[in-house]
Amino acid sequence: MITWLAGRTSRVHFFPNVANLPLRPPAMLAKQAATIDMLSGGRFELGLGAGAFTEPITGLGGPSRTPAQARMALSEAIDIIRATWAGEPFSYHGTYYEAPDVRPGPRPAHDIGLWLGVSAPYVPARLGCPSSTRRSAPPGTPAAIPARSPACTTSWAGSRPRTATPSTDPSGAGSIPSPPCAPSPR
Repeated sequence: MITWLAGRTSRVHFFPNVANLPLRPPAMLAKQAATIDMLSGGRFELGLGAGAFTEPITGLGGPSRTPAQARMALSEAIDIIRATWAGEPFSYHGTYYEAPDVRPGPRPAHDIGLWLGVSAPYVPARLGCPSSTRRSAPPGTPAAIPARSPACTTSWAGSRPRTATPSTDPSGAGSIPSPPCAPSPR
């Protein structure tokens, strides 16, 4: 629907309410978002949800995660999404997601902003986003993580996030154990 609407408008920006990550592989979601962004001329932003409603997720075959596990999985997914948007092949080996040999598709037309549908205002801080990059939002709307939050991502313009291992690495080394968006310990 978003792609159809983007093809028939020129100034409207698009945003899925919240894409439920436990039901969508992050690398595929990143490719889809980049494609829509490219086709719309840079008018797409991405809303992400960690999976707050366990029963419907497991009913559709998704994993059952505690809130802490969902936050950690969200952090890994953000790393994979940003690495995919960098446009270079990479591998990712995390606790919740594996992306052993990603061949990214198109790069987005602009730095796509990530909006998090989170149930508590402290979640972006636990994901390592400094207060200067967090934006408050009215109740019921997702919290925003700007596209270039230095604590949560590296700029996708020609660089790879620290958690991604280039596929051309002959050593086959895995990812760095502590990703840049790892939740802070309590």
